[in-house]
Amino acid sequence: MLVELHSHTTVSDGFQTPMEIVKIAAKAGLAAIAVTDHDTFRGSSLAKRAAKLLGGVAVIPAAEVRSEWGDVVVLCSNDVSDDFPRAIEELREWAVERGCVTIAAHPGYSRYHGIPLDAIRRAASLFDAIEVWNAYTPPHFNFMAIRLAEDLNHTPVSGSDAHVPSMVGVAPALVDSDNESAEGVVEAIAKGRARPTIGFPGLRAILENIGWSLYRIIE
Repeated sequence: MLVELHSHTTVSDGFQTPMEIVKIAAKAGLAAIAVTDHDTFRGSSLAKRAAKLLGGVAVIPAAEVRSEWGDVVVLCSNDVSDDFPRAIEELREWAVERGCVTIAAHPGYSRYHGIPLDAIRRAASLFDAIEVWNAYTPPHFNFMAIRLAEDLNHTPVSGSDAHVPSMVGVAPALVDSDNESAEGVVEAIAKGRARPTIGFPGLRAILENIGWSLYRIIE
């Protein structure tokens, strides 16, 4: 099944509301979506409520946490609070205790706080998967992430890093599970049953990203 593992809403720096992103994900034919707002699970919590009303897609409790090393996508089976630590080893322990998985987001891309590749190489056990394709990241960083995951024999996944509507579902992960729920997705990733898709933003997505970036600068 296709699952969007990296997206944002108005709860952090995304254009679409949690309810809107649920509608967009369902229309895109995704089985599930992780709303990974920055440093909070609130966006995914609101999206989960919306999904109960609207149907059509499962919502994974999630957040993109700014750890001491850089950004980590945390995906959980059940709702959790925002009491996560920033120290990377403590964050990993926190996640495991709550039935969550950790993914190194846009690794090596320092402009967007990606964890350095050499740090991931030294401490690969802190991550269940590596985001090897991020549709919002310049391709050459993705190619380096692909090589890293291959070298480490680590589970590779992808994410659209969607901040605008047309980016949702551009690069979803392919998750091998018959259970179209947060629990099913998290369990599959923990067991290495996931792989990336390769997707590039279309013209509409590029224009939406430019417009949204300009709006955020001048507002």
